Amino acid sequence: MLDQLRRLPVAVKVSLLGFLFILVTLSALTYYVVKSSQSALYAGELSALNRDTQRIHDMVEVYDTSLRRPTESLMKVFRAMFTSNFLVSE
Repeated sequence: MLDQLRRLPVAVKVSLLGFLFILVTLSALTYYVVKSSQSALYAGELSALNRDTQRIHDMVEVYDTSLRRPTESLMKVFRAMFTSNFLVSE
């Protein structure tokens, strides 16, 4: 195989080297583009997850507030109905 490469004209050898250089360069550029797009996609997904987590946290906080007020109100009514001390056992 090396003998066949040695017998090739210089123009063919230069053309092969050029082709290999272009192939390696395009492969490196493709790798760079894929990696950069993956990191951008990952950052976008992470941002969306953080936003969704914050929305869920806000919803739980609203539910907690909306349930806490009536519960405290009913607790006050219950305490007012039973003025004497009482013990709840399990």
